[in-house]
Order: sequence, then structure tokens, then C-alpha cells
Amino acid sequence: SEIVKAKLQVVVGKNVTAQEIIKQMAIQQGRYKSYFIGLDAQLARDSAFYAVFFGGYELSVHLFRTLVPSMPDELNYFISGRLAGMGGWFFAMPLDVPKTNVQSRYDTHVWGSYGPELL
Repeated sequence: SEIVKAKLQVVVGKNVTAQEIIKQMAIQQGRYKSYFIGLDAQLARDSAFYAVFFGGYELSVHLFRTLVPSMPDELNYFISGRLAGMGGWFFAMPLDVPKTNVQSRYDTHVWGSYGPELL
């Protein structure tokens, strides 16, 4: 889970397991609610990434087929995927830092903690 990973990344000075993080999440944030903390942040980051990734991939495949018709399909897919991945993360990474901040804390909510973190 993204939330467990985010909480493990900010632990300093002691060895903590994922099971201990999950137990602490259940105690402090509620058994089921804790898995949805920062849902708005996750949706914002992922929707930006996927929109740019899949849109860029399809556009790139089309442009390579049009502009370089002699390029083999495998190379076209490889280069298009690489470009789409770089473009997707270029736009999604600025949204990832506040998402990690929201999901790594224990005082945040399922919805509404992400907006103030962006500012």
C-alpha cells in the first residue's frame, strides 16, 4: 500500500516493520479508514500521470507512424513508451511530494488534507 510505504519512509532511528505500521495506523486512524488516508492526493497524482502517459503514448505512436513510416513497430512502441513515461512523471512528480507528506502523517483525513498541502 502507498500509505504504509510513505509512513515507513519517514521513520528515523529505529527498525520498524510494515506490520507495526499497519497496527499503529489501525489504532490511531481507525482500522479501515487508515487505508484511505490521502485518497484525494492519490487520485490527483495518478489521474495526472495516466492522462499524460496514455495520451502522450498514443500521440507519439501516431506521430512516429506518420513522420517515420519506415520505423519498426517495436521500436516505435519502445520509444513512445519511454517518452510517455518521462512526460507522465514530469507532470505527476510535483503532485507526489505533497501526497507523500499527507499520507506519511497520522493527523490527516481521507479527503481534504491535500489541498492545503499543495499551497
